[in-house]
Amino acid sequence: MEKLQDPTKASSLESDIPPYTPATRAALASLTISKMDRIRLISFPRTIIDAVEDTVQSSWPRGIQNTREYNGSHEIKLCGWPWSCSGDELILAARLMCRIIAMLYTHGWVPGLATNLSRRPENKAGLIFRHQQLAPNPCEWIAISFNGNDLLHFVDAPTSLVQAVAADLSLVTKSHQPHKLQDVYEFKIYGQPWSAFGQDSMQAWKMAVKLMETLEAHGFIVCASINQHGGAQAIEDNTWYCYRREGWVPGVPVHDG
Repeated sequence: MEKLQDPTKASSLESDIPPYTPATRAALASLTISKMDRIRLISFPRTIIDAVEDTVQSSWPRGIQNTREYNGSHEIKLCGWPWSCSGDELILAARLMCRIIAMLYTHGWVPGLATNLSRRPENKAGLIFRHQQLAPNPCEWIAISFNGNDLLHFVDAPTSLVQAVAADLSLVTKSHQPHKLQDVYEFKIYGQPWSAFGQDSMQAWKMAVKLMETLEAHGFIVCASINQHGGAQAIEDNTWYCYRREGWVPGVPVHDG
């Protein structure tokens, strides 16, 4: 015969189970770049939105045309076409995004994911950020822009890094020299590696691996890679955004753990 459970024991067992407490949820927010001239911010506090606008005003020569609330996001419309430009403005757009990411990082907003959730050509990439209560250590930031068919532009990179890249990529570099824009250095690569097909495309990947080895040897980590341009020439320019902790010295690992 089946024994009936003592109700007093059952209630006692239930009382031993700790109450459910939901896990602490990290604060997440996103930044997307859309059309030819828009930045859209979702879930950032007002103080950070203001800081982004200040960074755009100080880093993009043409400034801001207007701002508005756009279906749950805060939209910043820039003057000019930073996401569909060419020449010098292509490099300035990379510097602009680098400074925005760097500013967010100093406020504890760390890039967690770069993605594009839309097939529409006017919608470019986006970044999802995770907020840390304890702000990260100060860092120096650079951008590396893969432009046209064969160009690499290093934006705000230290001279020691540029010299190391010139040495490590010497076999694939046709020419290299300072750009007319201040603190920008240009490499011209043999062939057309950014638009190659088939076996030729492996050259670009081998070079990317070598470039990352050089970056890490000098303390830099690539924290985001974005296709942020797509102009009339239908060439999307990929840009790496990299940081190095202030005070880093050779021999110190660049990754935690």
